Amino acid sequence: SGSACIYIAENNMDWLNGVSVGVRNAMSAAATAADTVSAPHVIFVDPQTTFTGHNLCTGSGVSGINGLEFAVSPSEDPLVPGLGYVVNGAYASQTSVHPNGIGTQLYSDALEAALATTP
Repeated sequence: SGSACIYIAENNMDWLNGVSVGVRNAMSAAATAADTVSAPHVIFVDPQTTFTGHNLCTGSGVSGINGLEFAVSPSEDPLVPGLGYVVNGAYASQTSVHPNGIGTQLYSDALEAALATTP
C-alpha cells in the first residue's frame, strides 16, 4: 500500500493510548449531551474492540490503520505550508495514521452491530 510502519517508543504508547481514550470519552460525552428528548436519538459507537488485532503496524492485510503514506492524495498540496510533514526528506501524506480500507470496514462493523441492538 506504500505505507511505512511507524514504530512508537514503548514509553510513548501509554501516553498515546491515553490521548485516544480522552478523545473517545469526549465524543461519548458529546453524544450523550446531544441525545435529548427534543432531538433525534443519538448514540456513541466505540470501535475500539473491532480494531483489536488490527492496530497500527500489525501487518499488510491486517492493520486497519495506514502507516506513513508517501503518495500524495489529489486533495493535498505538499507546497502549502502547515498541511503536511516531511519525514526523512519525503512528504508524508495526510492519509498517514488514518483508517485504510480494512479500517473503514471495521468502523462499519461497529456501527452495524450498534444499530442492530438499538431500538
